[in-house]
Amino acid sequence: MKALVKKWLALLLVAGMLLGGGGGLTAYAQQPAGADSQVQIEAAAGDDGETPAGSSLPENTAMEDTPAGESAADASVPADGTVAPDPGGVPDDSVADSLPDSSNALPEDGGAADGSLPDDSVADISDADNSSGTDTSELDGDAVETEEDSAVSEADADAAPADLNALLALAATDGAEVARLLNLYDDDDAYLAALKELLVFYYSLEEASDQQAPFLAGLDVRAEALAADFAAAAEERATDPYTLGYMPGEVLVQFRTYLSEARAEQTTETLDGSLEVVLLETGNRLTTVVDIPLWQTVAQAIEAFTADPNVVFAEPDYVLRLEDESNAEDVAADYAALLAPEENMAEEALSPEAAAAPNDPDSQWHHARINTTDAWALLPDQGAGNAVTVAVIDTMPDTAHEDLAGVFLTDHIQSFDRNGVTTTREAEPSPPASNRDHATMVSGIIAANANNSLGGYGIASGNDSAYNQTVKLMALDAQGDTSYSVSSMIQAINYAVTYEAQVINMSLGGVFAESSALTTAVKNAVTADIVVVNSAGNLNMDDTKYATDAYDSYYSSLSPAQNPPARTALHYPSDYDGVLGVIWLHSSAYAVGINPRYVGSTTYSGSNYGWRKEISAPGSLIYSTTSQNATKYREGSGSSYAAPMVAAVAALVRYANPALTAQQVMDILCATATDLHIPGRDRETGYGCVNAEAAVRMALATLPPENLATAGGHGQVALSWDAVPGADGYQVYAQAPGGSMALLETLPAGTTTCTHQNLAVAGSYQYQVAPLVNLTRQNVINKKLLYTDAATDQANIATEAVRIEGVAATAAMTVTVPATGVAVTPAASTLRLTQSLQLTATVSPAAASDKTVSWASTNTAVATVDSSGLLTAVSPGNAAIRATTTDGGFIADCTVTVVTPATGVALDKGSHTLVYPGTFQLTATVSPATATDKTVSWSSLSPAVATVSSSGVVTAVGPGN
Repeated sequence: MKALVKKWLALLLVAGMLLGGGGGLTAYAQQPAGADSQVQIEAAAGDDGETPAGSSLPENTAMEDTPAGESAADASVPADGTVAPDPGGVPDDSVADSLPDSSNALPEDGGAADGSLPDDSVADISDADNSSGTDTSELDGDAVETEEDSAVSEADADAAPADLNALLALAATDGAEVARLLNLYDDDDAYLAALKELLVFYYSLEEASDQQAPFLAGLDVRAEALAADFAAAAEERATDPYTLGYMPGEVLVQFRTYLSEARAEQTTETLDGSLEVVLLETGNRLTTVVDIPLWQTVAQAIEAFTADPNVVFAEPDYVLRLEDESNAEDVAADYAALLAPEENMAEEALSPEAAAAPNDPDSQWHHARINTTDAWALLPDQGAGNAVTVAVIDTMPDTAHEDLAGVFLTDHIQSFDRNGVTTTREAEPSPPASNRDHATMVSGIIAANANNSLGGYGIASGNDSAYNQTVKLMALDAQGDTSYSVSSMIQAINYAVTYEAQVINMSLGGVFAESSALTTAVKNAVTADIVVVNSAGNLNMDDTKYATDAYDSYYSSLSPAQNPPARTALHYPSDYDGVLGVIWLHSSAYAVGINPRYVGSTTYSGSNYGWRKEISAPGSLIYSTTSQNATKYREGSGSSYAAPMVAAVAALVRYANPALTAQQVMDILCATATDLHIPGRDRETGYGCVNAEAAVRMALATLPPENLATAGGHGQVALSWDAVPGADGYQVYAQAPGGSMALLETLPAGTTTCTHQNLAVAGSYQYQVAPLVNLTRQNVINKKLLYTDAATDQANIATEAVRIEGVAATAAMTVTVPATGVAVTPAASTLRLTQSLQLTATVSPAAASDKTVSWASTNTAVATVDSSGLLTAVSPGNAAIRATTTDGGFIADCTVTVVTPATGVALDKGSHTLVYPGTFQLTATVSPATATDKTVSWSSLSPAVATVSSSGVVTAVGPGN
């Protein structure tokens, strides 16, 4: 595509030099969507920039790019009309250097005074004299053929089709003649190739538009299909993107895994597209913006790219709208009676803490509805360096507005366009006030300074009279070139993720088939732990709609059963999982059973609604900062102004407890919303109206308990802490040495102590105590509902128990393992006088921290024991040697008997003669007489002669000794 445009621009320059009068040719090329500016190329004519009337072209100037040394006849177009390769012609990027001296104009008979050509002058436009007398045999070092070598007779022109370059040169002045000459091509392929370049010329160059119709009218039947494609694509490009629902001239394409950017560019060029910018690199896949050729509609390009094996998906670059109400004044007039009491109402004080309302004077009715200053009264002072960052993806706000001083992060004021160009606010001229107004309104609702006696005050401003310490804003302008396209939105979301925004507010959206690219970008933000808030839209539409065409702006209400082939068309980004979709509410009827989207029996022109929207906020006649009028403040209505209220409360919640995850913040906002309409979740108001005070209070209930203390430590640890206001209970965790943190106990509200008992491992124990907040309402769910068959406004969904575990307080305790018993080895022993024995005491359990024992004897006259357990017999008798544990006083004994040893034994007969079979009694006497053990054993050394009994009776057996 770019090559084609480049080629015909070069040819057009040559044609301008040959055909034009005045000061040369100025060519404006309509760039592919996303180009920075128009391309302007000028060729100066003569020393004074003008071509004298009546002057002529050099005789040897040829229209074709004729190689040096080759005649025009040698380089003529083949009879079949194809264009020969051009190895020696002028390079595309050196057109100006190769142009002939522009002081030579057409001869008087060669063209009209305005530079146009007569009908019969195409083939012989070079037969002019060189009236300037300039030697033109060579230009810029390249040989130029003489008229004699290159002239083409009229007869030859009739016999052979005109060269494409000649047709392009003539195209700006005589479209009908170009068509006639093109029709002479016999070869259909050459015809279609030339036709495509000529159509690119006509559909790209505005200055040739007057010749487009004659050209198209003169084409033969072979041109019908391609011309129809160009016409359809041109019609699409000329249509307002908001009418189409997508950006014309481009598509979003994701390429297969691991396909490099260079390969992606090659694939794109093969399909006649141009890769403009890489939007996403997710899972080793590139998602890009691709410019499509002038002969393709978006649908045709999607079909072509989808068929390529290197492509995962191709889809339109959908457009989104700002979601404020253009008819806010009419709405106000219709309901003046209802709204009049509130139009100039400062916030009413809802509690003693909020009694000192800010001094900002103007209409602030919405603060009373969502309890703004009650929430402020609860906020801890986190300090100036802990403000929550909210990314406002919108138009470019008026960052110099008097009530937004100090609100914006000056390093994060950025604009994005579809080509990936990012500019800072200072690098751009100030946009018109009307372009800044929407984002200025949104920014003021979130963060306009309080207590400065100006205008109103932002919900997240935190009642700080000097600087806003609670919240800071990123200003991310996603308007792109002309519209809020998905591609510009993705770039802004990417920026918010990269620079760690904590909340994203998008007060814009659209109803279209789901965009895979935008889905990925939103998922990336959710994965990055960002609270993503989006307006529900202002079409007064239930979000369960079914479209018969993916690109149709009008939708039917048929259910899937009635229209199975239909695709579901939802409002995005609000209807994505993980995004808080915000319904906007009228200022009256804030009561259960009354629908705030309606006034009386009349449907209020207002918000989208349905099961895929989570929460509501005031959205009618919201007073905020503006750049549209001299007063610098105005009222506005729409979901655009409800969404930033929810985003602001999300910022307050994250400020109250920075440790909360994005999902926990969303759960808190939904669980604490003021119930409206039908009790529980309903499709008209979601979970209800956002309640800043209740949300902040619940966030504070998830802060860590104060004064967590540990006591004991010998086999058990006693924990105690201060109660956390609003907590529904506590989770207690413990980590033993070498182990991991594990749940010890779940305690109910009001219980602030816990004992960890029977600890069998010594060492340092770690403890955590986290508050619990139970979200017990039926309407707390994490997934969006696409469709329900329920006839009522209530969702038929199962109750899902959701519980937020807050931030844990931590403590540590060194634990010792107590002794539970002791054993002595051996348990009993008999010793002789002066004999010693080492006793061993074994303390249980084996992991006991203190295994020391003390030793003692119950009768030291019999036996003694030292501190190591060494036992010594002292005198005959009995004693107990006792081991006592230092830890716990457990005891174990060894029973000891001390004996007097025998020193000898004597028999009453030294010898005796015995007659067989006679017997006699021997008596043994043990000495000393005090020996404890006087028992003896008897045995015969010659049992064949005599035996002896155990009592000493000897019996003769046989002769002998």
